[in-house]
Amino acid sequence: MKSLSMSLASRAAASRAGALLLVAACGSSSSAVAPRDASADTTLAADAPVDAGPTTHANGTTGPWKTLPPMPVPRANHCSVTASGYLVVLGGNYLPDGSAAFVNTDAVDVAALHDDGTIGAWSQAGKTPSPVNSCTATASGSTIYLLDGIYDDTAKGSQVWSADLSASGTLGPWTSLAPLPKNKDVLYSDAWVATDSASTLYAMDAELTGDVAALHAPLSPRFGSWTENDWLPEFLGHPQYAFSGAYLYALGGYTADDAGKNPVLNAVHGAPIGATGDVGAPFLTTALPAATAFGKAAAVDDWVFVVGGKAAVFGSGVADVVSASIDATGGLGPWGKQAPLPQGRTDMAMTLAGDFLYVSGGGLDGPGLDSVYCARVRF
Repeated sequence: MKSLSMSLASRAAASRAGALLLVAACGSSSSAVAPRDASADTTLAADAPVDAGPTTHANGTTGPWKTLPPMPVPRANHCSVTASGYLVVLGGNYLPDGSAAFVNTDAVDVAALHDDGTIGAWSQAGKTPSPVNSCTATASGSTIYLLDGIYDDTAKGSQVWSADLSASGTLGPWTSLAPLPKNKDVLYSDAWVATDSASTLYAMDAELTGDVAALHAPLSPRFGSWTENDWLPEFLGHPQYAFSGAYLYALGGYTADDAGKNPVLNAVHGAPIGATGDVGAPFLTTALPAATAFGKAAAVDDWVFVVGGKAAVFGSGVADVVSASIDATGGLGPWGKQAPLPQGRTDMAMTLAGDFLYVSGGGLDGPGLDSVYCARVRF
């Protein structure tokens, strides 16, 4: 059975190293990023259109994972957001039965979000600019931002696209907002829209050459020029990223050694986000309980959750879910085990909506899957 990691081929294999933070502001007169207290509600409102309510707050635990209606198309290496009250999955790839090659999809599928964490029937809202895998996306209100990806039409890559999702779940036309910086990739990575006055857009770069660095640019009145800040002076492939509003975290991932291997790590790096959007000096904090890469993470209020992943670059996905608290200085407390996924997962997508985390697609050790899970993380 072919590994999902092998499906990233050409562009990803040739040009991803380390990770950069790309920062820009959406439609505001100011590019300043207001630091937020780690004890505050740090959910990115852009990715949580379902109101969590004033009485719910993360306590580091998860409820049991529920299996939701499957997606219309199996997929891994896709991206997912919540917008206009819908769970949205975009692009991705899978290995059809009897095929020797992975197939990309351009389907953008949506399902209405319900207050109890369940979802409605799936429907196709529209299409991505071209069939794509390894995309990165985020959303603000009704606007979806699609950042990079390995497109069948290569001219569609290396840029930021936006489109609006209507209240009826129909996707409008895509508009190209700006190119990414030259020689920078945002492939199968993470992006966020902050809740500061500038609605700052953050995206983690994933190129294979250079140090882990940070880029930022104002978007007011239009998408401005990217500016680079160095962050971690080392290669880091497929870590799990989390953004609390005040702090950025790179958890695990894999590196390269002198023997030409790619050992997976359990180290956790954090860094503060400054008032101008710059990433501050990095610090090491509590390591993950196990080496993990190719999973997903999320900061929910003053907790970080890490879901799935794998312990070897060509290993199988695990079902593990762990969490750690964020203290006032951005440090993480001890990790605790939470309710595991129904099945191991890697190369999946995950998004937060209100009280719930949603995990879609990905794989265990082979072709993309259509399964969707959710668990309550605010109580």
